[in-house]
Amino acid sequence: MQQPAGRTVSMQSQNFAGTPRYAAPEQAAGTRSAAGDWYALGVMLYEALTGEAPFRGTGVETIVKKQTEDAPRLTVRDDVPEDLAGLVDQLLQRDPSARPDAATICETVGVEDDTVSYGSTDDSVSHSSTLQETLLVGRERQLAELESAKQALLDTLQPMAKEYVHHFQ
Repeated sequence: MQQPAGRTVSMQSQNFAGTPRYAAPEQAAGTRSAAGDWYALGVMLYEALTGEAPFRGTGVETIVKKQTEDAPRLTVRDDVPEDLAGLVDQLLQRDPSARPDAATICETVGVEDDTVSYGSTDDSVSHSSTLQETLLVGRERQLAELESAKQALLDTLQPMAKEYVHHFQ
């Protein structure tokens, strides 16, 4: 834990495994939940919007700060879009129950919550989702190519020609 906060560590005796920079405050006690994943998303968004991590120091210093200090608020900054700043501030709440759930996050970013990834550990996400319902944003061309390959396989019931396979690599 004396390593830089950006390195993944595992302390089996203390029930902590993860990267301190992205770990939620409650992870130090061994608590794992979807709220912890949303906290990590908040850290990544914070970094993307500001170019820096919300907390700095060694692994131990970072975890202690997360447990004793609030993350710097982005809503007070003029250089960050207001809606994203508000979302990040919510995601970085020390109390896991104060963090938004998947539905709230999806509403904020304008994505339908039924497009959240398959196999999510977030209880707020419907478990009736199937892999076919998973949305891959910005991958229309690749999805069309895969659909074409699937249809060719179903039509011919034969493996694809070698040159066609190369097209997908």
